[in-house]
Amino acid sequence: MSSVTEDGLVLRIELTHEETVNFTDKVLPGAGGAPIATFLTALGVSAAVAPVVAAAVAVHLAWQIPAIKAADKGAGVILTAPFFPLNTFGFIPSTRYDVNNDLWLDQAEGVIGSSEGDILETRVENDVVAADAVAFRLNNQSPEGWNKAMVLRDGNGAEYWVEAKGYASAENGLYVNETANDAPLTFWKPKLLGKWTQIFSIQGISKIPPGSRVSFTWTKD
Repeated sequence: MSSVTEDGLVLRIELTHEETVNFTDKVLPGAGGAPIATFLTALGVSAAVAPVVAAAVAVHLAWQIPAIKAADKGAGVILTAPFFPLNTFGFIPSTRYDVNNDLWLDQAEGVIGSSEGDILETRVENDVVAADAVAFRLNNQSPEGWNKAMVLRDGNGAEYWVEAKGYASAENGLYVNETANDAPLTFWKPKLLGKWTQIFSIQGISKIPPGSRVSFTWTKD
C-alpha cells in the first residue's frame, strides 16, 4: 500500500512495485498535469499540493519516467518532492526496500530497518539491568556521521528522546509496567535542512524480558 507524508517542506510518497508500474506505464506517458494530479489525490496528496507537484512532473516526463523505473529494484520507489509549492522539477526517486520488522525479538541478535535502506542491528542482553526495568541503547555507527535518535514511550503519554551523536551511544530505559503498555519505539534522523524526521517504528517492547538491555546499532543510512 502506498503512503503519503506532507510536512510543510517535503512531499513524500512511498509506492509498491505494482503501484510504481501503474504510475510509470499508465499514468505518466502522454499525461498532462490533470491526470497526474488525479492520481496523486487518490493516493492521499492534498488537493492544494497535488496540482502544483503534478504540473512540475508533467514538464519533466522525459527524465522522470526513466529515473523512477531505474530506482525500482522490485519493491517500489520513494518519491520525494521538496520545497513545494516552489518545486519546479518534480519528484526525486529513490529505491524502496522491502522490510519486515515484526520478528525482531525472536532471536538474541537480528536486523531491522526502513524502506529507505536504513539498517540497524539488534542485540538483546538478559539480566544486565534492574529486574523491574528494561534498558534501550542506541549505537550510532552510521558511516555518514549524522546524529540519530529513538523515542521511548511509556504508554501513558510520556516520551523520552534518546539521541546518539555520530559514532557514539545513548541510553535510557522504561520500567516493566511501562513496557507492558507496548507503545511503539520510533527511530529518527535529520533529513532536509536538518529537520528531524521519523524514519520507522517497531512494536513488541512488551515482550522484552525484564532486566534486559536492547541495543540498536545503526550501521547504514
